[in-house]
Amino acid sequence: HRKHLHHSSQILAEIDSKETPFVLKLNSCEGFGGSTAPKTEHGARRLARILMDTIKKNESHPVIEDVRNRLSEAHRTNKENICVKSIYVGSFNVAYTVKDSTPSTAESLQELEKNLKDKFEQFVAAKVHPLLCLPAFNISFFDKQGNRTFPDSYETHQAGPPGKTQVYISPAVWTRYGLKVLDKYSNGYSWLHPFQNPGNW
Repeated sequence: HRKHLHHSSQILAEIDSKETPFVLKLNSCEGFGGSTAPKTEHGARRLARILMDTIKKNESHPVIEDVRNRLSEAHRTNKENICVKSIYVGSFNVAYTVKDSTPSTAESLQELEKNLKDKFEQFVAAKVHPLLCLPAFNISFFDKQGNRTFPDSYETHQAGPPGKTQVYISPAVWTRYGLKVLDKYSNGYSWLHPFQNPGNW
């Protein structure tokens, strides 16, 4: 019943590049906005639907506002920088973004986890949204001169520094799409021929 997670790519497409997406997993929403948590799965789903309708209508709800307050304190940022994008069940999960967030490091994520545990008694886990790691391309990045569909037979190359080459077998039946890299570097195009140019080793 985590259907809202399936639409995460759409959520990410709508956010600004300066916003960092997170997913917070809690055992329940007990105590948020002064309310008690639903006792049944049906009740949890009903609450999730109500909260999602509130988010879509850009309206206020005591549960969401309480969550935003706690998140802002955990992230040490203004509440206005916290935007809840989705609520879905399977415990109680909150997908949200933090505007103008500093780049995440292992140390900063450990500190964030500690802060979230302090603010959310029902804390289970918190992660940077996995879709943040997917590459995003604009069509203007591509150069058809670099496109190539490879044959259904494997190709072999001698790869490596002069005198120490080894056989490299490239995969068969795949399509490469070129990116605009010509004239990117002042020393020519030798780096585009890693197997043939000894200068690359």
